[in-house]
Amino acid sequence: MPTIPINNVVNVAISRETQFPTAPGFGTALLVIPDTATNTGGLNLSNRVGTYTSIESVAAHFAGTSETYKAAQAYFSQNPRPTRLKIGVRDATPPGTLADELNIISAADDDWYAFFFTAEARISDDVATYIAAAAWAESRTKLFVTATNEAAALAGGGGIPLALKTVGFDRTCTFYHQDADLGLSAPFSPY
Repeated sequence: MPTIPINNVVNVAISRETQFPTAPGFGTALLVIPDTATNTGGLNLSNRVGTYTSIESVAAHFAGTSETYKAAQAYFSQNPRPTRLKIGVRDATPPGTLADELNIISAADDDWYAFFFTAEARISDDVATYIAAAAWAESRTKLFVTATNEAAALAGGGGIPLALKTVGFDRTCTFYHQDADLGLSAPFSPY
Protein backbone atom coordinates (compact mmCIF):
# COMPACT_ATOMS: atom_id res chain seq x y z
CA MET A 1 0.00 0.00 0.00
CA PRO A 2 1.46 3.36 -0.98
CA THR A 3 1.97 6.01 1.66
CA ILE A 4 0.61 9.48 1.27
CA PRO A 5 2.76 12.39 2.47
CA ILE A 6 1.22 14.03 5.51
CA ASN A 7 1.29 17.48 3.91
CA ASN A 8 -1.14 16.20 1.26
CA VAL A 9 -3.68 15.42 4.00
CA VAL A 10 -3.13 18.00 6.73
CA ASN A 11 -1.88 21.56 6.60
CA VAL A 12 -0.49 22.65 9.98
CA ALA A 13 0.34 26.27 10.69
CA ILE A 14 1.86 27.19 14.04
CA SER A 15 1.79 30.77 15.18
CA ARG A 16 2.50 32.43 18.47
CA GLU A 17 0.36 35.31 19.61
CA THR A 18 0.72 37.01 22.95
CA GLN A 19 -2.48 36.83 24.94
CA PHE A 20 -3.06 39.31 27.72
CA PRO A 21 -5.15 38.44 30.76
CA THR A 22 -8.63 39.90 30.54
CA ALA A 23 -9.51 39.92 34.24
CA PRO A 24 -9.89 43.47 35.59
CA GLY A 25 -6.80 44.68 37.41
CA PHE A 26 -4.75 41.58 36.62
CA GLY A 27 -1.53 43.48 35.88
CA THR A 28 -1.99 45.99 38.70
CA ALA A 29 -0.75 45.78 42.29
CA LEU A 30 -2.05 47.60 45.35
CA LEU A 31 0.49 49.09 47.73
CA VAL A 32 -1.13 49.38 51.17
CA ILE A 33 0.07 52.31 53.27
CA PRO A 34 -0.99 53.52 56.73
CA ASP A 35 -3.09 56.66 57.04
CA THR A 36 -0.14 58.18 58.91
CA ALA A 37 1.99 58.19 55.72
CA THR A 38 2.52 61.80 54.63
CA ASN A 39 1.31 62.53 51.10
CA THR A 40 0.10 65.49 49.12
CA GLY A 41 -2.11 63.42 46.83
CA GLY A 42 -5.13 63.62 49.08
CA LEU A 43 -5.07 59.94 50.01
CA ASN A 44 -6.63 59.48 53.44
CA LEU A 45 -9.38 57.57 55.23
CA SER A 46 -11.99 59.40 53.14
CA ASN A 47 -10.18 58.95 49.82
CA ARG A 48 -8.74 55.45 50.15
CA VAL A 49 -7.18 54.64 46.74
CA GLY A 50 -5.13 56.46 44.12
CA THR A 51 -3.87 55.25 40.73
CA TYR A 52 -0.31 55.96 39.55
CA THR A 53 1.18 55.28 36.14
CA SER A 54 4.84 56.10 36.77
CA ILE A 55 7.32 56.85 39.50
CA GLU A 56 7.02 60.52 38.51
CA SER A 57 3.30 60.49 39.32
CA VAL A 58 4.10 58.94 42.72
CA ALA A 59 6.84 61.56 43.30
CA ALA A 60 4.25 64.30 42.79
CA HIS A 61 2.44 63.08 45.93
CA PHE A 62 5.08 61.36 48.08
CA ALA A 63 8.55 62.50 49.15
CA GLY A 64 11.49 60.63 47.64
CA THR A 65 12.52 59.53 51.13
CA SER A 66 9.11 58.04 52.00
CA GLU A 67 8.49 54.31 52.20
CA THR A 68 5.67 54.70 49.68
CA TYR A 69 7.99 56.28 47.13
CA LYS A 70 10.71 53.66 47.72
CA ALA A 71 8.28 50.76 47.28
CA ALA A 72 6.77 52.37 44.17
CA GLN A 73 10.24 52.96 42.73
CA ALA A 74 11.10 49.28 43.16
CA TYR A 75 7.75 48.34 41.62
CA PHE A 76 8.16 50.58 38.55
CA SER A 77 11.81 49.47 38.12
CA GLN A 78 10.77 45.97 37.07
CA ASN A 79 11.40 44.74 33.56
CA PRO A 80 8.94 44.62 31.91
CA ARG A 81 7.70 47.73 33.66
CA PRO A 82 4.18 47.63 35.10
CA THR A 83 1.85 50.28 33.72
CA ARG A 84 -0.19 51.00 36.87
CA LEU A 85 0.11 50.93 40.64
CA LYS A 86 -2.74 51.51 43.06
CA ILE A 87 -1.94 52.95 46.47
CA GLY A 88 -4.49 52.23 49.17
CA VAL A 89 -4.73 53.76 52.65
CA ARG A 90 -5.56 51.69 55.71
CA ASP A 91 -6.34 52.97 59.19
CA ALA A 92 -3.15 52.54 61.23
CA THR A 93 -5.20 51.97 64.39
CA PRO A 94 -8.41 50.44 63.07
CA PRO A 95 -11.32 49.70 65.35
CA GLY A 96 -11.95 46.60 63.23
CA THR A 97 -9.68 44.01 61.68
CA LEU A 98 -7.17 43.97 58.84
CA ALA A 99 -9.86 42.25 56.75
CA ASP A 100 -12.23 45.16 57.49
CA GLU A 101 -9.61 47.62 56.26
CA LEU A 102 -8.95 45.60 53.10
CA ASN A 103 -12.71 45.40 52.47
CA ILE A 104 -12.98 49.19 52.71
CA ILE A 105 -10.06 49.67 50.30
CA SER A 106 -11.49 47.08 47.92
CA ALA A 107 -14.93 48.73 48.04
CA ALA A 108 -13.31 52.04 47.08
CA ASP A 109 -11.41 50.50 44.13
CA ASP A 110 -11.20 46.79 43.35
CA ASP A 111 -9.31 47.10 40.04
CA TRP A 112 -6.07 45.41 41.22
CA TYR A 113 -4.83 41.86 41.63
CA ALA A 114 -1.97 41.60 44.13
CA PHE A 115 -1.34 43.59 47.29
CA PHE A 116 1.63 44.27 49.53
CA PHE A 117 2.55 46.59 52.39
CA THR A 118 5.14 49.36 52.77
CA ALA A 119 7.77 49.11 55.49
CA GLU A 120 5.89 51.44 57.84
CA ALA A 121 2.65 49.53 57.28
CA ARG A 122 4.23 46.09 57.59
CA ILE A 123 2.25 43.63 59.54
CA SER A 124 4.16 42.10 62.42
CA ASP A 125 5.56 38.60 62.65
CA ASP A 126 2.30 37.61 64.30
CA VAL A 127 1.24 34.50 62.37
CA ALA A 128 -2.45 35.21 62.95
CA THR A 129 -2.14 38.57 61.17
CA TYR A 130 -0.44 37.00 58.15
CA ILE A 131 -3.08 34.30 58.02
CA ALA A 132 -5.82 36.94 58.19
CA ALA A 133 -4.34 38.84 55.21
CA ALA A 134 -3.83 35.58 53.31
CA ALA A 135 -7.38 34.41 54.11
CA TRP A 136 -8.75 37.69 52.82
CA ALA A 137 -6.80 37.28 49.56
CA GLU A 138 -7.89 33.66 49.23
CA SER A 139 -11.56 34.55 49.53
CA ARG A 140 -11.36 37.34 46.94
CA THR A 141 -9.17 35.86 44.22
CA LYS A 142 -6.43 38.33 45.05
CA LEU A 143 -2.75 37.63 45.68
CA PHE A 144 -1.03 38.62 48.93
CA VAL A 145 2.75 39.19 48.60
CA THR A 146 4.85 39.48 51.74
CA ALA A 147 8.18 38.64 53.30
CA THR A 148 9.66 37.76 56.65
CA ASN A 149 13.10 37.86 58.19
CA GLU A 150 12.35 35.12 60.74
CA ALA A 151 15.24 32.73 61.30
CA ALA A 152 12.72 29.87 61.26
CA ALA A 153 11.83 30.71 57.65
CA LEU A 154 15.40 29.89 56.65
CA ALA A 155 15.70 26.82 58.86
CA GLY A 156 13.78 24.26 56.86
CA GLY A 157 10.98 26.58 55.75
CA GLY A 158 9.45 27.09 59.20
CA GLY A 159 7.81 30.14 60.75
CA ILE A 160 5.26 32.14 58.82
CA PRO A 161 5.80 30.35 55.46
CA LEU A 162 5.15 27.00 57.13
CA ALA A 163 2.06 28.32 58.92
CA LEU A 164 0.62 29.58 55.62
CA LYS A 165 1.46 26.31 53.89
CA THR A 166 -0.19 24.33 56.70
CA VAL A 167 -3.53 26.10 56.27
CA GLY A 168 -3.36 25.37 52.55
CA PHE A 169 -3.55 28.86 51.08
CA ASP A 170 -2.28 29.13 47.54
CA ARG A 171 -2.92 32.83 46.90
CA THR A 172 -0.07 34.08 49.09
CA CYS A 173 3.55 34.54 48.14
CA THR A 174 5.85 34.63 51.16
CA PHE A 175 9.60 34.76 50.97
CA TYR A 176 12.59 35.52 53.14
CA HIS A 177 14.30 38.90 53.00
CA GLN A 178 16.89 39.95 55.58
CA ASP A 179 15.50 43.50 55.82
CA ALA A 180 11.81 42.61 55.76
CA ASP A 181 10.89 44.07 59.13
CA LEU A 182 13.51 46.76 59.71
CA GLY A 183 11.15 49.62 58.95
CA LEU A 184 12.13 53.07 57.82
CA SER A 185 15.87 52.63 58.23
CA ALA A 186 15.96 49.77 55.72
CA PRO A 187 12.86 49.83 53.49
CA PHE A 188 11.53 46.66 51.99
CA SER A 189 9.40 46.07 48.93
CA PRO A 190 8.62 42.71 47.40
CA TYR A 191 8.81 44.28 43.94
